[in-house]
Amino acid sequence: VGVVDGEGRELGCGELGQIAVKAPHPVLTLGYWNKPEATAAKTVNGWWLMGDMATKDEDGFFHFFGRDDDVITSAGYRIGPSEVEACLEL
Repeated sequence: VGVVDGEGRELGCGELGQIAVKAPHPVLTLGYWNKPEATAAKTVNGWWLMGDMATKDEDGFFHFFGRDDDVITSAGYRIGPSEVEACLEL
């Protein structure tokens, strides 16, 4: 697991990029069923992109900054960050 740029190059400590898992990996799917275009959109240079923007520190911990598309999909519903923040303010 690492933080990569748009070209799939692993970034150094403190550099903002997308969390990704190097494929193949036992926790990864092999791809989207009958959707090679969707699979290709989520992979770059052998990395499976998670859609989360983060940095990684020198101890190997990830620091989350947000989704690359600012939308979370849960149980088929698209949830925006403002909806989550509104719930947290209650």
